[in-house]
Amino acid sequence: ESVKEKLDVDYTGLSGISFLKEIIKKEPGTHKINIAVNSWYPLWRMKELLEKKDRERLVIYATDKKSEADYIFSNRIYDVDKKYHKKYDLPINFKKIKEFKVDKTIIYEVYAKVD
Repeated sequence: ESVKEKLDVDYTGLSGISFLKEIIKKEPGTHKINIAVNSWYPLWRMKELLEKKDRERLVIYATDKKSEADYIFSNRIYDVDKKYHKKYDLPINFKKIKEFKVDKTIIYEVYAKVD
């Protein structure tokens, strides 16, 4: 078994900064961008690394407020077993729009609200 198989892929949550920069670029303007986190990692930590004007546009919701978001981010690290807990189930009105992989391993996923 390799080290890669023994560790969480994005334990430090660094994929979050890449995701946030991408969403800001995808959503030009000054309007608020509502993002929920569907994993254990607190995405707000990465928000603090952005420029002030970009930070002010982002509203980060906790897992229990997913339905209020426009996007849902997950780095697939959970604090409970998803097989037995519904905490990380996705609302039915969200569709996966991105899956970022490295060496065939999913680092993070992004879902967008569909009308």
